[in-house]
Formats: sequence, C-alpha cells, structure tokens
Amino acid sequence: MSRNLRRRKAPSSTEELLVGVDGGATEVKVHEILRLEREEGLRLDLGSSSSSMLYDRTQRFVPVPMAQQLLEEERGELLLGAQERAEGRLVLEAFLHAIRSVAEQAGIKRLRVGICLPGVKSADGRGVVVMRNGPRLPDFLAQLEAGLAVVGLELVGPIPRLVSDGEACAQGENLGLEGLLAQVRNAYYIGGGTGIAEAFKLGGAVVDMEALRPWMRKAWQMETSSGVSLEDLASAHGMNERYAQRRGVELVPGEEIYPEERVELGDPDAQSVLREAGGALAQLVFARIQTCARAQKLQRAGPRAGRASFKLEAGTLLERVVVGQQLGRLLADPALARHLREPLEEQLGALLRGTCDPALEKAYLAGDTLRPEFLQPSLLRAAPAIGAAALCLGPARLRGGAAEASGGGPARPRAEESLG
Repeated sequence: MSRNLRRRKAPSSTEELLVGVDGGATEVKVHEILRLEREEGLRLDLGSSSSSMLYDRTQRFVPVPMAQQLLEEERGELLLGAQERAEGRLVLEAFLHAIRSVAEQAGIKRLRVGICLPGVKSADGRGVVVMRNGPRLPDFLAQLEAGLAVVGLELVGPIPRLVSDGEACAQGENLGLEGLLAQVRNAYYIGGGTGIAEAFKLGGAVVDMEALRPWMRKAWQMETSSGVSLEDLASAHGMNERYAQRRGVELVPGEEIYPEERVELGDPDAQSVLREAGGALAQLVFARIQTCARAQKLQRAGPRAGRASFKLEAGTLLERVVVGQQLGRLLADPALARHLREPLEEQLGALLRGTCDPALEKAYLAGDTLRPEFLQPSLLRAAPAIGAAALCLGPARLRGGAAEASGGGPARPRAEESLG
C-alpha cells in the first residue's frame, strides 16, 4: 500500500485516473499512479488504490514450442488452438478484474491506462505473438478495451502499445520517486522474475532492447559454454527450477521451492544455484559493458546492422547497473551476499581485469575490485506499473526531465523483452 494515502473528494465526471498495469507471467498487478510536480520535472508515485490477481490456469495448456512460435510469427500466421485461446481468456479476465477493482477503489470511471507485458509484440504493438511461458495474445488490447467498456469503464483514449517489461521497469526507475536511474545518463537495467527484463538508459533516454536489434542480443538468446541460457541461470524462476531439479522434486507453479530460503541452512545445492546465478549475471553485465564500449564498430558491422533504431555513441561507459524485481530483492539481502552478490562482483571484476583495457579498468574498477555503488539493487517492485503509466502519458505530458527520459520519439512497435 502506498504511503500517499489521501482523502478523496467526490470525483467529477471529467476526472481521470492514471492506471499502471504490470502483466507478468503468472499474475497481473494494477496500481493507481500519482503525477507529482517536482523542481526537476514530473515524477510518479503510487496512489492508494491497487489490485493484483493470479491467472487461473486450464489444466491441459502447454505453451507452443518456441521454434514453432517463432516460425509462425515470421510467417505472420498464428495457429492458436482451443486450449491456448482458453488460457488467453483467463489472462484477459484477470486484467479486467484487477483494473475494475482499482477503478472502484478510486471511485473514478474515466481511465488512462498503460500496460507492460512480456513477449514479442505484434506489428502494431497491441498484441503478443510470441510468449515463452504463457498463451499468445494477438489481439489483446482490442479485447481488453471492449471488456472495460462492458463493465462501465471509459478510456480517455485507446490504450497505447503494450510496453516491454524491461522498458517499463527502466522507465519506472527513471521517473518513480524512489527510482535509481533519475540521476544518471548512461546505465543498464536488469530485472529478474519469471524471466529476465532488460533496458538501457543512454544519453538520458530510456531505450528498449528492441531498439538495439540486431547487434545486441537479449539474455534469453545468450548461452554459457555449456549451452544454458543466461536467463535460465539468472532469473528467479530459473534458480527455483534448477534447485528443484537438483533436489529431485517437481517444480509446481505456486508452490515453488526457493533456494534462498535454504542457503543459510547450509544446503550446498542452494548455495551452488545462487553462485551460478551470480556468475551468469556477471557474464551478462560484462557483455553489456563490452558492447557499449565497442558500439561504433558493432553498429557498422553486418548487412542488418542498420536495422537498429537507436545509434549508440562510441565508447559509451555505464555509470550504473540497477538490478530490480525479485533479483533486486535477493541482491539486497545481506544474508545472501556471500553466495550471490560477492560471487557476482568478484567474477565481474575478474572479467574486466581480463580485458587488459585501461579505459574499462579505469571506468569500472577501484584497484582490483569493482567500483563501489556500480551495482545497485532496487526494491521498487512497482517499477513496471509506474513505467507503463508514464509511457501511456506520451512525451507531451511528460514535461522537462521526464520528457527527455521518455526519449520524446514515436512509439516503437514490436517492443520485445523477455519472452514471458
């Protein structure tokens, strides 16, 4: 519950409610978002109304294999079966219920809604055409808008494109009162829950990973030498899954076994899982550092390099890496530091020293160790909802520093982050 509880007046017929929606892989979280005027520009914070709802699940639904999803997306012909459509309806119902609940709490029926959702978006940004851990939702916003009208809620305007979870998290960290990206120009955001969400802040603007294709791969596309994706190693869900496998038990949704709870009991499997996650995070952050440093060369390389819609300045150095969502909570826990944060910092420091690059060593190391405060865990769990709400306002309403942070450009279709 937000600290910004306020006594409400009777709403006028023209009053509108700003709503941020964080659609995850297993539940939807909806928040009233407050617009606050500050000397540095508009800032956003949580209001007093919120709701969350776990998705119901059909018993027989299994996600379509990724290779088939990607092939269908490339061909522009999605073949959704009855079970996948039924699962999609359950997701839609959860969104409708949670948004309606927030509107009823606030006593306001006119809504301005921003939504983030994982997965590869449709060409118009209003649906999801590839989803790793859930049903595909190709016409999601059209169905949601129709459903909101049926329950008596009025939208100020059509819901803008679906925002990637990484871009929404970074925007929330950039514009939220408690965010960690407001005071820097170049930074990297990584959040971990069911999957890995990523985004950058470059030259003062939040940049979605989709804008950096094809010369910057996403975490789910990057593998260790043994063929395991960095997302599976570093995400909170991936840790739970690997721990369950090592313990020889089945990972049941909603009844996951959390290795962080077993670490201090001396469980070697739990400790190993966390150390591996720290190593995967070190590899991921190091890859981002190297890519930024070599940006000019990479952007010129290959016949498809010109497809990237954002051009990075040569020799870009990151001032900060913000780790958020469940990963941020784990990284901030002092009881886990020896098994997660310290291995992460030690391995990242070793990778940087191994470059023998004086510029990188000077920028990121203090002596032989990682520069203090370079890695910063965030506990702003509502960052995705705050960021989604910010992006639905549009650059005209995000004045001053907020407008710069939004990038001020047109909406980018097919915003893609973790696949959900």
